[in-house]
Amino acid sequence: MTQVDAIERIYAQAVRDCRQDHRKRPNSGRRGQFKRGWIDAAVRGRQYREEALATLTWCNLGYRIGRDLCVSAPEEILQVWEHLARKYETER
Repeated sequence: MTQVDAIERIYAQAVRDCRQDHRKRPNSGRRGQFKRGWIDAAVRGRQYREEALATLTWCNLGYRIGRDLCVSAPEEILQVWEHLARKYETER
């Protein structure tokens, strides 16, 4: 399984698991929220509550991917963000 396949799998699962999607159009602030969620999981080892994960946000999407991929390289986080930002724009 490639990293893109893994990201697509995690993304699809997040969309299925969430009751609501509260993400807004991607911008630099939302990129920061995505990165914060990712770092919370992959670097800090934080555990988000299920209630927090019930609504899809950029932050908890980053958390889900960071938790599952366990990658903390800034350039990889940025690549994933860019992929998901493009995906968001094409799905809307």
